[in-house]
Amino acid sequence: MAAVILESPFADYSDAVRSHADLVGSPGGWIQRLGIWMAQRISGADFSAVRPEDLIPTIRAPLLLIQSGDDQIVGSQTARLDAAMEKRPKNCLSATWRIEGVYHVTGYNTVPAEYAERVAGFLAAAGV
Repeated sequence: MAAVILESPFADYSDAVRSHADLVGSPGGWIQRLGIWMAQRISGADFSAVRPEDLIPTIRAPLLLIQSGDDQIVGSQTARLDAAMEKRPKNCLSATWRIEGVYHVTGYNTVPAEYAERVAGFLAAAGV
């Protein structure tokens, strides 16, 4: 793997699902837990295994984390992702770019020239 770029990732998938459900006005609490459980049963997936906050420290490739500054879906998980980045090996290139005032995964649409410049700069620094 030459390099990894993550844009607007969640720290924990189940937490992101609950945040999104809250955002769209879905019932919370036990109804959300039941919905997540049913989705796992139907899909055969283990949502608790999808936790980038646990994966990020183990990635040995250069990693750029792009976060949306006004992310209503995963913005509450920003501190957890920052902590995961701090746990990365010191000899691995790690960079975080927070694009203030943009929503979930809209960084490129909002600042396309700066986005292209930053990604290209990161990839160049990573030797890719």
